Amino acid sequence: MVHSFTRDSRLKIALIVGVIAIDAALIVAQDLILPPSHLIRPLAFAALLAVVAWYYQRRRVETFAMCLVGLLQLITFTPAYTVLMYAIAASARPLVDAQLVRLDAVCGVHLPDIVEFMARHPQLRTALAMIYNTLLYQMPLLVIVLGFRGDRRPLEQFVLRFMIAALVTALF
Repeated sequence: MVHSFTRDSRLKIALIVGVIAIDAALIVAQDLILPPSHLIRPLAFAALLAVVAWYYQRRRVETFAMCLVGLLQLITFTPAYTVLMYAIAASARPLVDAQLVRLDAVCGVHLPDIVEFMARHPQLRTALAMIYNTLLYQMPLLVIVLGFRGDRRPLEQFVLRFMIAALVTALF
């Protein structure tokens, strides 16, 4: 069996289930609306990945199965995390902008200077925006590369660390 439930796998499942439970609680508590139609595409894609991963696991095509399991974990976590971020934003908690500006200043960063610089260099702004938007492609590509390397540990660590980093970001 290619993907036995390692400690990291169990932790990732717990994080995904936990985020979904928190999402549900926040949606109910804040009387938010999440149309069921918005769940169809991610759930259908996750189900497809799960079936194909199971198929390749049964055929003992380990590298492909690892890729699919890693992608499945990202595909199930990311929409749940996105709902969490929107629910947190809708909670009307006080903003921490002033504290972040002070932290930036301690690090030598002055946001108005950056905004002004970028306004004077629209080509650079466009190029950096394009580079930033490649993140959507880099994540699954990295999972695929790590999976095809055939070493499960780096793949599991990457996906787990991604989830933890995202949740830490949500706390801030």
